[in-house]
Amino acid sequence: MRLYKIQNGNYLSQGKVLSVINEKEEVIGLVTKEDIPGYEKNHVFSFTAHTDGSKAIVGIKKNGLARLVVTKYGVITENGDYELKEKVGNNIFYFCVTGVLGETSIRIEEDWDGMLEVKADGVVIASVKEKDLHGIFQFEDEIQENDLLFAITVLMFFMKKIYDDDAKLLEWLLLN
Repeated sequence: MRLYKIQNGNYLSQGKVLSVINEKEEVIGLVTKEDIPGYEKNHVFSFTAHTDGSKAIVGIKKNGLARLVVTKYGVITENGDYELKEKVGNNIFYFCVTGVLGETSIRIEEDWDGMLEVKADGVVIASVKEKDLHGIFQFEDEIQENDLLFAITVLMFFMKKIYDDDAKLLEWLLLN
């Protein structure tokens, strides 16, 4: 298992860059906020790996009021575009996103402690938790830093933060 961290990106603004750092305190990639037509403003992030410059983008697709029922996430890569979406029913109680990337099914699911578990084809490949204002990522050794699954795991940390903010707002609206 390999560990990585990123500073909490709650206040990531356009043009600001967050570094993804390995256990040796080396920067292995960068996260930036993007602005892409067809996606919600301020809800699109990219990860660029230092090893080969590969870039992946994950963002929330615009879908109007339907977003209250199910959020759709776009994944944009050099090799193609994919769609992930919240698992209807589960998303009321916790963050749960599923989809297919080429031949690989993916599931990103929050556990009762708020940690994210990332599965590819039913096998756990990574976990993500927030600690001391950092995102902490633990990856299985076979997932490389320039792998699409690595990038999606890092970027879904930000999608989970958006989900949490939305859940707090909905709760406030329902209770007030």
